[in-house]
Parts: sequence; C-alpha cells; structure tokens
Amino acid sequence: RFLPSSHTCQLILASLFAVCSSLAKDFSQMSAFGGAQLSCDVAIVGAGLSGLSAAQRLLQARPDLRVLVLEAAGDRVGGRTLTKPVRCADGESRGWCFGGSHMAKSHSRMLQLAKDFGLTVSEQPESAGKNILEIGDTIDRYEGETPNLGTLTLLDLDKGIKSLDKLSKTLMESRPSWTNLDGMTLSKKIEKETWRQATRQCLTAIAEPCFDGEPDRISCLQALRIANSAGGFLALLSDGSELRIEEGAQAVCTALAERIGSDRVLLSRELMQVSATEDEVLTPPLAVLSRIRFSPELPAPKRGLIEAAGSFAASPGWMTSAVTAVLTYPTAFWRSQGCSGDILSHLGSPVPGSAMPVAPIALAGEVTSPDGRQPALMVATGYTTEHSWPNAEARRADILSHLARFFPRPEVDGYVDYVEHDWGASPTGASPLPPGAAVGLCDSTGLLQPTGRLHFAGADFATEWIGTMEGAVQSARERPMRCCGGWRLDSEQYKIH
Repeated sequence: RFLPSSHTCQLILASLFAVCSSLAKDFSQMSAFGGAQLSCDVAIVGAGLSGLSAAQRLLQARPDLRVLVLEAAGDRVGGRTLTKPVRCADGESRGWCFGGSHMAKSHSRMLQLAKDFGLTVSEQPESAGKNILEIGDTIDRYEGETPNLGTLTLLDLDKGIKSLDKLSKTLMESRPSWTNLDGMTLSKKIEKETWRQATRQCLTAIAEPCFDGEPDRISCLQALRIANSAGGFLALLSDGSELRIEEGAQAVCTALAERIGSDRVLLSRELMQVSATEDEVLTPPLAVLSRIRFSPELPAPKRGLIEAAGSFAASPGWMTSAVTAVLTYPTAFWRSQGCSGDILSHLGSPVPGSAMPVAPIALAGEVTSPDGRQPALMVATGYTTEHSWPNAEARRADILSHLARFFPRPEVDGYVDYVEHDWGASPTGASPLPPGAAVGLCDSTGLLQPTGRLHFAGADFATEWIGTMEGAVQSARERPMRCCGGWRLDSEQYKIH
C-alpha cells in the first residue's frame, strides 16, 4: 500500500501499507472540557483518516455539534499515515511516506480529499529494469511481469490466482461456504488450488504482505473478504498503487485536523473504556478494540471476534510490515546494474552475523523523487515477537547486508541518509484474523452491524478496499452516524500520556 512500482511489488502494495486504520470514534463538535471530565455531543477516538473524516462529515452536517477527537499518540495526527523528512544528495530534505501512501484511480474519496486540500496527486512511474524475487536460497532476476519460474509453475500459478480471484468475487453469493472457508487457513486453500511447491511459495510471498500476516495463520475467509472489497484478488494485487500524493498521505490528515480545529483534537488520550449511553462510532482496528473495556459487555459474537483479533496480534508470528525504512543515495546505482530496485523476498536465508531467522527485507522498491534529483529506496521489513533486533543499529546493518546480496556493497553502504519507523511499536494497522473468527465480519452478527446505538467503523470495517486509506474514509463516511446525544468521558475512561 505504500511501496514502489515493479509489478510484483506493486501487486502487493495495494494492500500492504495502505493499511491506514485510524483510532477513531465518530461524533461531532466539542470544546468544553476540564478537570477529570470531558463533555461533548460526539467523541471520535483516533485522529487518523477514519476519525478525522468522520469529524469533518459530522461538522459539515451539523456545525452546532460539539466534537472532540481523542488521539492516543502524543505528537501527531495521521494514524497509519506518516511522512518524515529524509536528507537527500542535493542537500535538501524531502518528505517520504512511511505508512499509507499509494492509491488506485478508483479511490474516489481519497482523491476528492486530496483535491479539496490542494494536494498534488501523481501517477506512480513505471520502473525499468529487472525485478528481483527471492524465495529461500533462490534469487530470480526478471524483466516485465513474469518471473522465471518455469512453464509448469507459471501455468499452476495462473490457475491458482484465477481460482482465488473467482472465489473472492463470488464470496457474498456463497454464504453456505463461509464456515468452511473460515475453518481453514489461506495457506491450506492455496495448497488445495495448486500442485507445485514453487507455486505455493510464490503465492505465499505475494499474500504475506498483501494480508499483513502469514498465510498459514490467517483465515482464508478473511483474505477473500479483503480481496472481495477491492473487486477481486487480481484487482487487489494490481490496482491499489497507481497514484500517490506528492506531499505525503499524512498531509490529508494534517489538513483535516486544521479544518476541524486544534481545540477539538486532543493528543495523548488513549481510550480505556466505553460506557456511553448515546450513539457512538468506534474506529480502532480489531486488535486495538480488544484492549478497551465495554460497559455493558458486547454480545458474544462481537466480543469473540474482537478477542480473537487481540489474541492473534499478541501471539508469536512474523509481522511483515513492522518496519519501514527509506535510504537516499547520490545516484540510482541499481539502474546501472540493470535493475528496477524492486525486490520481493520470502524467507530469504539469514544475513551473516544476524540473530534473525530469515533475511529482514520483505519488500523494497525505488521511491526516487518525480524529478529524479533525489534517488531513494524504500524497504519494508518484518520481525517476530520471538526474534527481533536488539536496537535500530543492528536492524540497519541487517538491511544493508540484505541489499548487498543484490547490489554492490560499496554502493549500498554509500547512502546519504537512513530513516526508519517501527510500526510494530504502535499497532494501528488492519487486524489479521485466525481461522474461525472471520464469519462475524461477513454476516449480520458481525461488527459491520450496530449493537444498539454503538457503531463500528475504520479500515477493518470497510466494505470497499478493506485495510487501505480509501477503506478508512469509506467506512467512516458511510457507517450510520446518528450521533446527536450528549455524553461524558470520565477520567477512568481514558489515559492521558
């Protein structure tokens, strides 16, 4: 969802970092607060795309409403969108996206927001040169869209992708199969639809960052639901990273917050408890909702779904999109090597001297400035809860060693600047679900339906482009928002950092 342009990487990025789930809870205008109590008509928990979009929508409809946006982060708005300055070879510093950044041409809500705030939207340039696919100890350098996997594997891959595409497109008309699909992992479904090991490894490499989880741990139904929301598996893989906002996607959130008003957006407020008696809309990811106390308790199906997401997030497993890093260089040396700079790696062999069980980079690609004056590579890495780097310096050393597997070491080490962001420390992305938990998001007992006057929104609860920036906005703007009654937040309901 945020990376570059090789077809292989671009296939995945539609879903990878555009994961911008913003902790939010939808209501309207607020200004009066003091002491241990905050009073408002509408409380919005989270100042990411979903929460800020909801606040804007409510204020447009009812300017007289008191809206309060509570954000857990203490230093910024934006949720899963984040733009940081990075020094470049020309002496300037330029902002690069470290979270959600790319959009499809069909993402009308995000495009309209960018237009409303005068932001520049440009097409992601096509990359020239060879792409790199690493699976285990095997490295394939190929041009165009098709890796060198051999005729039989390519035929099997085509069959597998088309089968998953058909299943995802017809998912909502196939209700009798939901329980069966939710009872198996995506990996098991891939095994059923293919017959060659190389095919399964390739599909796993594509699916892992696409669904932000290991296919042998996530529900097949949840993966198909995400693909269905994008128009099918093929659309999810190919259409999500066509455009980008030059100023960075976080600029949308910053502009929304400014329009809403700084007196209505409070940082360092982490929601601990929900006990309102009037209409409320919650937009945190499922895994984050599991840390909130609900009073009265949610119905069993919804409570079970939230708890499953929380347990999954806390269990050992590979976090594909945990760390994002940008490296700027004096020249685009990868081009002189005949490469595009785009890399897809799955279970690459460990780099020398590393404590990690596999090579760190999951995705990489060129993110050079549009004018070509500021060459840069972006990498997305992962780690497990059982294996992680002792510090950022060790992680950077491993990333450089992994890049040096594909490009000359002197050029790799000659970067101008290296900046990273560890998303694993702030779980604001979409929540993968284990088998047995996803049916609730598809049928009438799921979180997509309100519980009394309690509504759920956010990127996890979108019906279009789940887990992306577009999904976050769509869910916040189209979920029922009959939020007009007043309510209070007592001090025990939130934590001030």
